[in-house]
Amino acid sequence: MISSNMPSLVATGLTGLRSGLKQVDRNASAIAQAATSTSPQQTLTQNLVQMQAASQQVQASAAVVRTADQTLGLLINTHA
Repeated sequence: MISSNMPSLVATGLTGLRSGLKQVDRNASAIAQAATSTSPQQTLTQNLVQMQAASQQVQASAAVVRTADQTLGLLINTHA
């Protein structure tokens, strides 16, 4: 039954959100420190690419949470 999977879908989405936001934070710190790196351009580029990937992870995870919420609302309305 789909409704029994909703809490795990929301939890999975929230875990993805947390993970992505932590990665964005780590990359932002690394970018801020890139000026002191021995190869600042490489460090900057690498961290910007990783930050973009983390941003996409956050967006996808938010979509999972949003879809689970909408599906649960639909199931509740259908069975009410």
